[in-house]
Amino acid sequence: MRQEREERRVVRAALWVLAVLLAAGQGASAWAVNKCVGADGKVTYTDSPCMANSRVTRIDTPPPPTADEQAEARVRGEQIIREARALEARQAAEAAERRRQQASAQAAELAAQQAAQLRQAREDAAREEAARMVVVRPYIPRYWPPAVPAPPRQKPVEREKPAPMGAFPFR
Repeated sequence: MRQEREERRVVRAALWVLAVLLAAGQGASAWAVNKCVGADGKVTYTDSPCMANSRVTRIDTPPPPTADEQAEARVRGEQIIREARALEARQAAEAAERRRQQASAQAAELAAQQAAQLRQAREDAAREEAARMVVVRPYIPRYWPPAVPAPPRQKPVEREKPAPMGAFPFR
């Protein structure tokens, strides 16, 4: 990320240099520029003489570049532009590759999570099935006594009720 910012800064600086060189190649007809500072403090740059009440400072400018220097500057500018475009294309390709790798990593992580959830669900289902399949069997001893038939039941016999006693004379 830091390297990309540094590369972008270099490209921007190169483009500014190119723009300055091309602007300088358009030709400044003046060889000298006058800096005029008026009484009110206003600064004016001009190639003609300043007004009487202004403070004058002469600024010498370099001569305009020759045709060979302009052609060389154009070639350098075009080379810088080609390099900048190649750099931008490489950065875009690297960014796309990083996004693709992040997407595949996220997809792999999601698949792993889903597989873990499926495995856990299967284990839970197997535990539930095992708990349902527990069978309780009665204890059967090795020796079982032979069954003895029970005697048939007899109907209970009704007893005769004693006759009620009448009044007994006790005299």
